[in-house]
Amino acid sequence: MTIAHHPDEATLMSLSAGALPAALALAVRCHLETCACCRRKLAEMDLIGSALLDGLGASALQAPPPTAGERILPAPLWDKAQKAGTNPATATAPPLRTAAGARMPRPPAPGHAEDLAGDIDGDQPLPRALIPHVRGATMRSIRWSRLGLGVWQMRLDGFGGDLGDARLVRVAPGAVLPDHGHDGTELTMVLAGSYADAHGTYRAGDLCELDDATSHQPIADPREGCVCLLASERPAKFAGLLPRLLQPLWDSRA
Repeated sequence: MTIAHHPDEATLMSLSAGALPAALALAVRCHLETCACCRRKLAEMDLIGSALLDGLGASALQAPPPTAGERILPAPLWDKAQKAGTNPATATAPPLRTAAGARMPRPPAPGHAEDLAGDIDGDQPLPRALIPHVRGATMRSIRWSRLGLGVWQMRLDGFGGDLGDARLVRVAPGAVLPDHGHDGTELTMVLAGSYADAHGTYRAGDLCELDDATSHQPIADPREGCVCLLASERPAKFAGLLPRLLQPLWDSRA
């Protein structure tokens, strides 16, 4: 897997410091499972941070720094993951698989588990950081709700407010996600397939980082479609009359 798009170093530094909102931290952790380069950078930052903390002395610290798991998950979900024997902070996921020419199948009925065909299939493993949120280890575990023509989503539990917004989004081959902006940072981690917008083309393992000054209109690959983890400080805001009619569905947890 060749990864072309990575989180900004400032984002990695915020993760290392435990200052990144939980939703954004989840997206970065999913990227780290596939990107050795970013894992090395984060390890270096962790070592520097640890040395700085050691230099401060125990009396200067009001509380211990967050663990890797606490950076990713709200406490209830992290505790649940530990009880289940799953450690999304340290486990290594099997590599994601995609293939040029693989087509995504007809979507499921709303609210039913997905059974994907071809290389993007129901048995494809999810990043381990996602498992406590999806409550399953493969694509088959995702329960999609229709958002619009060719677009489905699953909002992830345990987020909201200062923790940020996190959801899985599936876009059918050639379908377009409505033009939208962001109140804060948005991170999009490609899990399978690919998509393109005015800023580039993003494939499995890539992480797209956009700030609140940027809007975009992702278009799924016409052959593969796309499945992504979308994480943001606040939910996306659609532009245009018709897309704005979808806003209540986007914001709904149903």
